Amino acid sequence: MKEQKVIYPPAVAELIDQFRNEVLCRNEGNQAKAKKIWRELYGFLLEGEGNEISIEWHDYMVEGQGPEKFGECLKRLAAKYRTI
Repeated sequence: MKEQKVIYPPAVAELIDQFRNEVLCRNEGNQAKAKKIWRELYGFLLEGEGNEISIEWHDYMVEGQGPEKFGECLKRLAAKYRTI
């Protein structure tokens, strides 16, 4: 049986920051790193947050919104985990 990893809110906030830094750079290498971080991060987010960020990320990547809006969304989410 695989042991489940335990992660505390400040570490989730750090993963969100790493994800933001990678995803806001649109080159292929950074996007690959962002996807790897996202796979780790997704399971630690509260219910509904992962889906919301996925939708926002998709909108950002198809240029439905600018990097400022998506970046701010991720900053607010990270701040929330710093105060839990």
